[in-house]
Amino acid sequence: MVLGGSRFGLFGAAGSAGGGALVGSGFWVCGVDGTAPTARDDIDKMPWATETSALLSTVLSEAYNYGAGASDPSVAGYHMGGGIAGLHDTIEKFNFTNDTIATLGITLTEDNYANAGFADAGVAGYSAGGSPSVGWADHVDRIAFPGDTKSTLGSGLANGTGYVIGNADNAVAGYSSGGYRGTWPVMYTDIDKWSFPSETHSMVSDGLSLKAMYHAAIADAGVAFYYGGGQGSNATWMPTMVHVDRWACPSEVRSAVSTDLSVSRNRLAGASNSGTAGYFGAGYTSSWLDTVDKYVFPAETRTVLGNALTEGRYTITSWSDCGALA
Repeated sequence: MVLGGSRFGLFGAAGSAGGGALVGSGFWVCGVDGTAPTARDDIDKMPWATETSALLSTVLSEAYNYGAGASDPSVAGYHMGGGIAGLHDTIEKFNFTNDTIATLGITLTEDNYANAGFADAGVAGYSAGGSPSVGWADHVDRIAFPGDTKSTLGSGLANGTGYVIGNADNAVAGYSSGGYRGTWPVMYTDIDKWSFPSETHSMVSDGLSLKAMYHAAIADAGVAFYYGGGQGSNATWMPTMVHVDRWACPSEVRSAVSTDLSVSRNRLAGASNSGTAGYFGAGYTSSWLDTVDKYVFPAETRTVLGNALTEGRYTITSWSDCGALA
């Protein structure tokens, strides 16, 4: 599927206006900050052109952490589920054209958090797995674009798993990776895959290089998708991780990116301007982080954007709006 002259990636396509100026923004959503700490219901908007965030006046209906995000580029970002004051099945829709938000009349199958979000631009957004009030979720909820109707896929995760992280190669497949289920602190390297448009389920043979949760995702459409940071486990130790792995598209062969994150981060988020750069932002190491590690596509060189968020926060959700090619 080709949209706007460019294939859209994890959440969007490379956007440019006349003269090569970048259009669109990444969004850092909700989570917990380092003051008190305090649960957040607000949104940092980071235009690709400036790579500096401003705090929007628009807020979500609740303060959430560990929610799932999915984006329909040039249209809307979706926040699905999440925790803080109990678990939620709420789906909120943020309009990229005017920075307004509304709570949809549809809900997830059950109250859920630590679920994975991904999208197939112009087609649907997905919430996979998670940690409901009892057990571990293995189902995948689907929100059809643009009508915002909800259904549940016939094929879920191979195993019910929470603290999973989503990713996608648009029009090709969506992914849910890693996570935790069962006996603490055992985590997993699994990557579940749903092919587009059939939504059939399979497993990626090259899973995560290390067992992980609390990691994050970026993608460059048709080239590669990436997972970075997180909390690792070999069942006896749990370091905060600094490495970034790459899966080539469409082969799904994994390799290590030569440049690690600038600092180890867990409970971070990722935003992508496909064709231009991916951003690993926020999270926690020895303190709450307000910095962003930027990986330029396709070179995968890294720079650090200092104070790119308005305040350090973690357990956040993200959206990416890259607009259309002008």
